[in-house]
Amino acid sequence: MAPYQHPSTPEIFQRKISDFCTLRLAPLLQQRTFENVRAYMVGLVQFRSHPPTRAGKIDWQAIALACDMENELTAEVKRAVQPGFDAIARHLGASKPNKPSTSTVPPRRPPSKRGKSTGASKSQTPTISLRKPTTTSSDRRSAPPATIPNRSRWAP
Repeated sequence: MAPYQHPSTPEIFQRKISDFCTLRLAPLLQQRTFENVRAYMVGLVQFRSHPPTRAGKIDWQAIALACDMENELTAEVKRAVQPGFDAIARHLGASKPNKPSTSTVPPRRPPSKRGKSTGASKSQTPTISLRKPTTTSSDRRSAPPATIPNRSRWAP
């Protein structure tokens, strides 16, 4: 008897995403574009990567560039593929193996207090320049070369 596999294992979920693409996207897209989108979505699952987002929504421009489908990305295609990206995000959100937890992330260092005085307004805060002074090539030529005394034990 074969061992029971949880239905959300990566291999099974990859097959579900591939089947989703075949059912929903194959009728809408050209064969080359369909293969690109299906490979992209399965790759997201394989590499445990979330779909690209911008301001909390799917970044369609990034997906269009990744799948080489700038001309075929219509509102109808977006509506058809959206549930697949949502399912991938839910699947990856449930497992969260690559996202570090807040307890493992080292705390951020507080900002440096160099050059700041307490209780002073911005106009009273001294400005400190951390840049090195610039030297021109003529300054370098006019300075005498540094001489290092010979302190070797074997020198006469």
